[in-house]
Amino acid sequence: MHGTEADGSRSTDFCKYCYDHGDFTAKGMTMDEFIEATAPMEAKALGVSLDEAVSLMATLLPHLKRWREVAENEDAYGEEVRAAYGDEVMDAANEKYVAMGEAAHLQAGELALAINEQLRRAMETGDPAGPEARKLVAMHGHWLRMYWPDGLYTPEAHKGLADGYVSDERFRAYYEKVAPGAAQFLRDAIHACA
Repeated sequence: MHGTEADGSRSTDFCKYCYDHGDFTAKGMTMDEFIEATAPMEAKALGVSLDEAVSLMATLLPHLKRWREVAENEDAYGEEVRAAYGDEVMDAANEKYVAMGEAAHLQAGELALAINEQLRRAMETGDPAGPEARKLVAMHGHWLRMYWPDGLYTPEAHKGLADGYVSDERFRAYYEKVAPGAAQFLRDAIHACA
């Protein structure tokens, strides 16, 4: 019951009910809405009762990549984001993440790697307001828009997040893998160029 990738090959991560030709079929649905919509098909395909299908899906879905990553992000940052921006913003971000197709997830991952490389290049110049830094900030802003709910991005919000990169050990550690002082440089570049 495997779904298919964009090239028609079999997906190793998703079933045909939720993933077809490299894209999710139920964009914008919560896990509960997805279970409700697909449990009858699952029950028929497996030859089990509707209640058994709902129970099985409620047990399995949280472990699938698509839903697991949302839960991990919620566990790591949800309380802080909800306190700072409200439930609606966090729920909208989770919905946007779930709705992203596999191609968009791959693109975001590749962009994250490119941002780190551009951060190295910009740091080599020593100028957090120079052309390499401006390119870095533009790339980083694009990456944020891939995950943030529509309309949330502003230069001020970008700068506020950048301040968190320096003050929050989790983010500082992530960027310090690029180079010593990388979190501070990125923060300074965002403040200068966003």
